[in-house]
Amino acid sequence: MKVSILNLKDLIFAFVDEEGHILNKPKPYSIKANKLNKKRMDFIKQFIDLLLNTKFISNESKIYLLNKNYTMRNVHEEIQKLGSKIAYRTVTAKIYYDATKVASYFTNNISDILFYDKVNMDIYEEALSEALNKYSNKKILHQNIGLKLPKTKLNRSLSDQEFEDFMQIIQPYLKSQMDYIFENISKDSVGYAEFILSSSNEILTYNQNQQKKLLLECFIAE
Repeated sequence: MKVSILNLKDLIFAFVDEEGHILNKPKPYSIKANKLNKKRMDFIKQFIDLLLNTKFISNESKIYLLNKNYTMRNVHEEIQKLGSKIAYRTVTAKIYYDATKVASYFTNNISDILFYDKVNMDIYEEALSEALNKYSNKKILHQNIGLKLPKTKLNRSLSDQEFEDFMQIIQPYLKSQMDYIFENISKDSVGYAEFILSSSNEILTYNQNQQKKLLLECFIAE
């Protein structure tokens, strides 16, 4: 296991302030690191955000990581003060389980990002994207749209116009919009479309044949 839970405590202490805000650069003298370029810094912030602000790890592990000098016993005592009856062995089991989960996603040493300018970030970013797909709000996009979206890497910037274009493209495919259409579409219209599509041209009127042609043009790509 290359991702140590203790290393994560040091990382979070260096990049998170007392109010829980993720910093743009590490606190002075808090952690050893070479000068971080934007790509590596962006990854670290997103990685910490995954740990602290999603369901990727348990609340017990979050308390443990956010308090540099806390032992697992300290975590148990704090949770008990909040009224929880959770056993100490359950707290330790959760923290060890979360450490194993982090290691299973991020099999490479996270500290390499701090020390090596030429570290292969693709490996880390792919692992981060996989975790975010499962545990962050990112999955809402795919769950609530009736359209197969391309698999892609996280993109941290987009022009206002490109974002507006994206919103216009996905609007008709939102499942909420599709549900509304389903509930309000005319059954007579659906029945009529089914009739002209299932009938031969010989029994349809000229106008019905023209309507059938329009439907086929919509549904059948050239």
